[in-house]
Amino acid sequence: MPRYNECCPVCGMKINKLYFPTELHKIYYHFCSEQCRDTFQNHPYLYTGKLAKQQGEIIKHRKLCLAGTIESELQRKLLEQLHTLMGIKKVSLRDKQLDICYDLLQLNLTQIVNKLDDLQVPLSSSWWQRYRRASICQAEQNELDNITAPTGVCCNRPPPRA
Repeated sequence: MPRYNECCPVCGMKINKLYFPTELHKIYYHFCSEQCRDTFQNHPYLYTGKLAKQQGEIIKHRKLCLAGTIESELQRKLLEQLHTLMGIKKVSLRDKQLDICYDLLQLNLTQIVNKLDDLQVPLSSSWWQRYRRASICQAEQNELDNITAPTGVCCNRPPPRA
């Protein structure tokens, strides 16, 4: 018989109904949001077993340059929608700069950029800003991969003897 979780494994919120199911090793996990499910699916071992108990928060501060200034109604909607994302700690918007603080274990820059695309908020398209965003996304992916990587065996050392 499959087992179910009572709390969202990503953010820890209590789950009242069985939403957004996914299965890992015959255990069915349910999440409070689609965002949490997608985060879990990218790095499931980060939220299960020993790693889940060891991790606290990994806070990231990012500055994103917008393509131009946006009207006040869209600014309000943007800030409101960003605050609905799990893991957001702080968001502010000044002229063409979006300052955002978030927990990497719940949210990453790729998900934030996708949310901005959904809201039709254009980011700066200069080569430097595109390169910077891509580098940050890759670095965040590497950081999460390194956390979930097994320790002990390395290409430079032989595995420990039993």
